[in-house]
Amino acid sequence: MIRAVRIAILIVTVFVITTGYCLFNLRYFSRNLGWDEVYYSAWVDQWDDVPVYYPHHLIFTPTSVWFQNQFTEHTGITNTTFIQKFKNTLFVSAGLGVFFLLFYARSKRYWLSLTIVVLIAFSGSLWHDATAHETAAIPGILINLAVLVLLFYRKVPYPLPVIVIVALLQSVAILLHQAYFLSIPSFFAIFLLSVHGRDRGFRLLRNIGRSAVYLLLVALVTGGTYYYIGFVRMGLRMEDNPEGAQTVPYFESIPLRGNFVRFFYLIRYRERWGGVAEDPLRHAINGYGSSFVTSFRTDRIDTELLLPEDPPVSNIVLVVIGCVLASYFVFLVPVYRRYGPTFPALLVWMALGSIFVYWWEPWYIEHWLYITVLTWVLLFVVLDSLLSRVRFRLPRAAFSVAVGAVLLSFGALMYSQNFTNTIIPTMRRGAPASVSSFVWDERYFMDEIYREEWEGP
Repeated sequence: MIRAVRIAILIVTVFVITTGYCLFNLRYFSRNLGWDEVYYSAWVDQWDDVPVYYPHHLIFTPTSVWFQNQFTEHTGITNTTFIQKFKNTLFVSAGLGVFFLLFYARSKRYWLSLTIVVLIAFSGSLWHDATAHETAAIPGILINLAVLVLLFYRKVPYPLPVIVIVALLQSVAILLHQAYFLSIPSFFAIFLLSVHGRDRGFRLLRNIGRSAVYLLLVALVTGGTYYYIGFVRMGLRMEDNPEGAQTVPYFESIPLRGNFVRFFYLIRYRERWGGVAEDPLRHAINGYGSSFVTSFRTDRIDTELLLPEDPPVSNIVLVVIGCVLASYFVFLVPVYRRYGPTFPALLVWMALGSIFVYWWEPWYIEHWLYITVLTWVLLFVVLDSLLSRVRFRLPRAAFSVAVGAVLLSFGALMYSQNFTNTIIPTMRRGAPASVSSFVWDERYFMDEIYREEWEGP
């Protein structure tokens, strides 16, 4: 009876998280159109005539086209912008529900799991991209789902299902956003160095075999997809080939010369590729900080999200996140005892990803999105490890209440600031002025979906 009640509570919680977040975002749906959003919508609309395989987000447009066709067929709605924004809303909402289930399954701590999900849901970068036609939200959710599955590796009866699930989630994330190739070394290290629950001690050869299976799966899925699109669909070769595709639509200034290597590294040949920030440390602090609490700058209609201009709020954000990051190292020993090499390997990936964003475009919160979610996932690992070591009920309760109060207070701050300074402003209709008329379409304004201008409360 007790188990049935517990299962019912979990089901209801997942339903409330998923449907509540989805409906709330539909009510306060972003009507702003960023520069990239217009181009991504045009790529979907013009797919039949001009298919765009952009290697940095290889399957982003093809999957968007598939979703659009299915959604239009079953609902009759044809507005590209709304459908693609709703795709992100739906996926993020469902992802949060799965996050809660996996948090609870690993820790058996209801309130800890719910608190971390709330912090993830209302972090500025994810909340903004949940109603934007952008590329970061879905792969960011997928790669962190792979992280959560990795947390079970030492506990499940058989390692192979975890290896397969992680490899598939990571591969799809990579195909949606090329930057997630950086996660491969850390995931490989976890399979190579971890002692599985059924193993009797560390055995290198057995772990090498498991790691090889993981690498093979990732190589088959990602490599096979790049091969099919590059070599089969576009006629590319490993050397210059006059019979293959010479350019990618919308990137005609970058000659491919039928060369797959140039296609794979296409973003490298753009005019802006890393090392362009005049003060990268300041931009990185602002970018990472504003991925938690954002402020939409209305003096520039193209999406520019920065830390609030209110110094106390910005300082609170940086202090709290600084304490969260410090806890990873202060409590590294108890966390290692519970989770093994998984935790330090994930810290290495977080560091690699942060260094890459620091060099690439440190001011852009989309690039910090998966690191923001990972920040909260790793905090869950730390708190779960600490709570499992507090033996007496009273100290455990006091610790839980104190930490919970701090985190929920910070969650309330994120909610209030992001709702006021980002969600409400982006509900106002607006579009960037710099987009070419070749891709612009008045229908992108979603007027048949949201007919009235939103003037705010």
